[in-house]
Amino acid sequence: MFVVGSNIIKVWDILGGGRLLAGFSNHQKTITSICFDGEHQHLLSGSLDRYFWYFSSHKKYFCA
Repeated sequence: MFVVGSNIIKVWDILGGGRLLAGFSNHQKTITSICFDGEHQHLLSGSLDRYFWYFSSHKKYFCA
């Protein structure tokens, strides 16, 4: 499960006991949206800092 709060995205394993798997805090301001691609391999996040981040299963990309 992905949870967004302020400028942080957290990934939780809800089936494995509710442990935190990862956290991303690349944005400088509040995250306003996240979405997956059609294959659930990539995650996009957008923020009030007017940037978006593109995450894949292997690399992290930044776009303005």
